[in-house]
Amino acid sequence: MTSLSVSDFKAHLAAYLRNVQRGETYVITEHRRPVAEVRRNGSDTQLVDYPSEPFSFDGVEPETSLAQQPGLAMALITEDRGE
Repeated sequence: MTSLSVSDFKAHLAAYLRNVQRGETYVITEHRRPVAEVRRNGSDTQLVDYPSEPFSFDGVEPETSLAQQPGLAMALITEDRGE
């Protein structure tokens, strides 16, 4: 198990991830204190389930377009701000 600083890990991320795929384990440190451990996933299964068929908007008719809703952008911004 190898210790790496956060900055070193970030600077060489692709190389370290290739090593992780080969079984290497790293302890990531910040100010010399361990904050994370990076190791290979124990299973051979995919972490993401991909759909069997690609998604398509074919045949989907929108009820109204966004351009037909005056003030929509401002309403979304106001909602996002919690006002």
